[in-house]
Amino acid sequence: MGSLVFQCPTTGQAIESGIRTDSDSLAQIRWLPVKLFCPCCRTVHVMRAQDGRLADKSRSEAEILPRLAS
Repeated sequence: MGSLVFQCPTTGQAIESGIRTDSDSLAQIRWLPVKLFCPCCRTVHVMRAQDGRLADKSRSEAEILPRLAS
């Protein structure tokens, strides 16, 4: 199981959604809208689940969060 991560369309930075899923489940919900507050540009983005990517299972939050802050 991995964390669903999106890309901010304004800054290109990673947006951690807080959604944990696997590729099989993601394939079944790919059309669902996901509403995210983006800490990078301080805007709410609405994207489809299929627009996100699964973060590598071995990566920890400590590796993802610093990129969000920059």
